[in-house]
Amino acid sequence: MNTRCISALAFFSLTGLAVAGPVFDINFEPPACPEGASFEARTNRGNLAGSAPAMITDITTRDGVTDNAWTASVVKSLSDEKNHWLKFDIPAGTAFSGRIQAHDPYRINKGDTGTWFLQFDYTPLEGEGGFLGGWTFIDVNGIQISNHINNHPFFFDSIAGGPRFTPGKTSRVRLEIDMGSSAATAFRVFVDGKQVVAQPAFNNIGNELGGFAFHLAGESNPVFNSATSFAFDNILFGPVEASK
Repeated sequence: MNTRCISALAFFSLTGLAVAGPVFDINFEPPACPEGASFEARTNRGNLAGSAPAMITDITTRDGVTDNAWTASVVKSLSDEKNHWLKFDIPAGTAFSGRIQAHDPYRINKGDTGTWFLQFDYTPLEGEGGFLGGWTFIDVNGIQISNHINNHPFFFDSIAGGPRFTPGKTSRVRLEIDMGSSAATAFRVFVDGKQVVAQPAFNNIGNELGGFAFHLAGESNPVFNSATSFAFDNILFGPVEASK
């Protein structure tokens, strides 16, 4: 069973450019996310997922992977005890796979246009780094969309420079997506305000866009050779106009 306390792999749902603020604003602060709320991949259980817009809506390990032993928990930030993080811990020699998602009833219908953003703070703490295998689009039912860029995920390590992040330093990662008449036409990734990649998104999404998913270390079930930990904070998602 999946958890019940956060609202970012993250399916992030879309509402429309009339939204006054971000669709999601997840900072892992009580009472929405109680300190100590957690998820254990070995049992695929926890109390971390909850309802939009203040919490991630689901977190899960990958089915059929028996050596997943990572945990995620809401803890006080090491840089500011007044704030909280979602901290991941991966023991040495174990697999790290799964997904975080954010999704709610709102959606972008076919024909809607505009630019949307997904932004979060990332702090590597120890070990190998490189936690995020990719971002993909999902439809309004929470299903990965076919015939689209999601089949070639936005690989975090290669385009955002995961291995180059400095342990203990918080970096801000941002994805922007331009929505065309019936497809996502382009995307850009920024790290600490610097654009690190810009690519066209190809093919029609074929149905309504309902959100995004974060893939933890991708679909290859990598085994981390040393103990690894990192933290998420301040996950924002919505129309670009809401972030200005």
